Amino acid sequence: MAFNKLVHYRVRLFLDYILTSLATAAVDFSLFYVFLNELDFRGMSSTIFTATILARIFSGVIGYILNKRVVFKTDDSETVIQLIKHFSITTLQMLLSASLLTYIHYILKASPIIEKMFVDTTLFVVFYFVQKFWVFKYNRHKK
Repeated sequence: MAFNKLVHYRVRLFLDYILTSLATAAVDFSLFYVFLNELDFRGMSSTIFTATILARIFSGVIGYILNKRVVFKTDDSETVIQLIKHFSITTLQMLLSASLLTYIHYILKASPIIEKMFVDTTLFVVFYFVQKFWVFKYNRHKK
């Protein structure tokens, strides 16, 4: 019985994370598209990199709020430490996304939107565990 509750809780946690991530991704991709089409730098690589950075700054704030309140449901006593950790990994994820996307676009010359979907989906899986165990310190005994 306890095992089933634990499995259900873990599945629910991951599903909540997926839903909030989809909302955050919608903001990220929308802003990326706007910035990609409105910015005009020396080359496409610079524009892709900058559009990724700007979009991720906005979506990172939304992601923090959703993860703290909806997914991991942590209390406010840890907010400052969680903010520092969240924006540390958001910065790392942003730089990885921008760099990988720029590199992949240089190689493939495909649609930046499709390339971004591939890069960000891969990073999504990795950073779920980073947030779960480091930023919000998931405790399986806590509900």
